[in-house]
Amino acid sequence: MGSEKHGFAVDSASSNVWPPPSSTSTVQCGREPKHLRPRGIRARIWSIPIVNWTGHLYAYATGSPSNPWVRSKGQNRRSWTRSLIRLGPLSGMLALLSAGLAIIASLGVLAGSNGSPVATWPTPPSTFIAVFTALGNLSVRYAAFQGVVITWWLKALHGSTVDSLHYDWRAGTSIRGAITAGRRMGWLGVACICSTLVVIDGPLLQRASTVVDAPFSHRVTLNTTMVSNLPIGYSGSWKTMSGTSTLPSFNETMPAPSGHVATNVYLSSPPNAFDGTSDHWTKDDGYAGVIRGCTGECTAKLIAPAVAVKTCVTRSSPRDYNTPLPAQDEVGVDTSAVPWETNAFIVATMLVVDGPQEQINTLIGYSTTKDCVGNFTYTVCTLESAVGEYEVSVRGDTTYIESAESPKILAIADAPVINETYHDGLHWSTLGGVADQMILSWEAFQTLINVNGTMTAIRNGPADAEAFITPSATGGACPDFLNATNAYMASLNKLMVYYGLAAAQGVRWGTFVPPETHSKYPTHATTTGEVTGVRSVFRTTYAYFAGAVVLELMCICLIAPTYWGWWKLGRSVSFSPLEIAKGFEAAILADSNSNATARDLADTYLDQPIRYGALSADGNGGRSRLAFAGPDTAHAPEQRSYYDA
Repeated sequence: MGSEKHGFAVDSASSNVWPPPSSTSTVQCGREPKHLRPRGIRARIWSIPIVNWTGHLYAYATGSPSNPWVRSKGQNRRSWTRSLIRLGPLSGMLALLSAGLAIIASLGVLAGSNGSPVATWPTPPSTFIAVFTALGNLSVRYAAFQGVVITWWLKALHGSTVDSLHYDWRAGTSIRGAITAGRRMGWLGVACICSTLVVIDGPLLQRASTVVDAPFSHRVTLNTTMVSNLPIGYSGSWKTMSGTSTLPSFNETMPAPSGHVATNVYLSSPPNAFDGTSDHWTKDDGYAGVIRGCTGECTAKLIAPAVAVKTCVTRSSPRDYNTPLPAQDEVGVDTSAVPWETNAFIVATMLVVDGPQEQINTLIGYSTTKDCVGNFTYTVCTLESAVGEYEVSVRGDTTYIESAESPKILAIADAPVINETYHDGLHWSTLGGVADQMILSWEAFQTLINVNGTMTAIRNGPADAEAFITPSATGGACPDFLNATNAYMASLNKLMVYYGLAAAQGVRWGTFVPPETHSKYPTHATTTGEVTGVRSVFRTTYAYFAGAVVLELMCICLIAPTYWGWWKLGRSVSFSPLEIAKGFEAAILADSNSNATARDLADTYLDQPIRYGALSADGNGGRSRLAFAGPDTAHAPEQRSYYDA
């Protein structure tokens, strides 16, 4: 057996000294300097038996005479040095910090994506959240393990029991061990359970970001084609007439805001010129080509012709349709001359040309009764041509007025009465054609007369008064009617806009050439609109995020205390089986330094063959036992074999 003295290896069998006296090499006492210790393939090459220049065989260049697999005999001394700078604790605390940063990063993704269109995120937020969650959970698991290692060694350093160290190790490194530890779970078991269950924050964070449909809008410049008001004398014509019994106003005069006016005007619309306009108006098709430049659906404001209310008065009179009236036998001979007291519903339109400006008078009345007794409410208004501003929606190339009964009036338009006749007593008229179309579509009346005890309804006019009978009528034999004012005004303003579109598109009739419209509002202009629609956006539910944050912070708070006192350890520690075995002074590691780290132990016994198995009893009373030993000494345990302590 060889021995070492003063840095020389002595082989007692050959009485040779290594290194030879003539060698200039210097071998230091104690452990070989780290920079001289070979690693990797160099270690293996240096471990091959070599012959020096004198021909002597040296077992291994750096081996121990007693154990050739040991790179140094390990009799050097290593100090127990406490330090704040330890890779394990610092990396664990960095992992805890990384877990917190992962939560902050997830919050940034959730906040940044909240309300954002799906199309603006080529990679969905859920992908980033999944990555940050995975990194955070891995960091928590790593930090928890490092904390268990530190706490375990500190307990061993301060004094503990074998079973306590075992249960601390088992509860701190295994969820099953922590759950089954019972009262022995301890702080390490709780930290282990929390660090294992932290994966629950993944589904919570994923659920925090969902996709929903939401309305959107943004401003856009649109091009418009529309006259601001009806050109003077544009829509039709009028002429005086004698006799008014054929008009559904029932008398020579009809109620007006300031008394009564004579209905002695005959109206007409230009033949064929506005057939398309009236047809689109009747069907309420929208206005094609008025606003351009909208992609999708837009809202905007449109300046177009309108009627302004100059005067409007509402009156009410009692009604008892059960009362017989005189000369009832003559009723029905001339339905245009029925008494005013019998009216139950009426819509009448008349062009007024007895002043400097053309105007339209309207009469809208309706009755509400119970058992044919109640009130007849009627509203009489005087309207004039105006410039209006409408709230419109645009879909593709078609414009739709959202609310036409009361547009914003920007200005009163000029609509002078034209006394010159152009043909057969006809006068050009700004509002005559408009009034004529309203009469053809809206003029209606219904009277209720008690004829010999039987309630008789008389209807007249192009429109159907029954369309305005209220569904919840309580009048018995006498139906209740709805107020048609809002619907009438909306229809009238839409007709004004249709005529305005025809004028803007150059529709003419006969030899008439309309003059220019309001100079302040050009026919071709631009307006600012908003593109509106529904699109898919990300929506963040912060309640789920809060749940994930609470779970993550709970784990961090449980793990952080396990690092307390790491600076009291004099070396880097781990749960390496070599380091644990060395701590229990395993014989197989006897040649290594007692203060060596796990890595140093592995380097010391580089490539040493080892096997766990049965060691045969010798003939001198030795015991059969299981242990680590060389592969030539240990063999596989046999089934149902018994071994000694």
